[in-house]
Amino acid sequence: MKKLSTLLVTTVLSLSLHAKSNTETLGDVLAVAIPLTGYGATLYNHDKQGQKEFYYAYGTDILLTNVLKYTIFLVPQLQLWNAHWSISNKIKPI
Repeated sequence: MKKLSTLLVTTVLSLSLHAKSNTETLGDVLAVAIPLTGYGATLYNHDKQGQKEFYYAYGTDILLTNVLKYTIFLVPQLQLWNAHWSISNKIKPI
């Protein structure tokens, strides 16, 4: 419980450090405030099933976000698209 609270506070603080405009700041705050409100409701209602579902959804979200970030970051570095492009440019139509 304490670890999750620390994680959420750290996330809020780190997001606010990189914000560039009021719109981004609002988006960052809402991105944390909405799930935090849902988690707070499960704590208030002593809903163990809701807490399990929150942990599952939050963990899945973090996992998929990081996988997609690294995939998008690594694909251009592997130059898979450039290799395909160079091969297709070498074939000239008759």
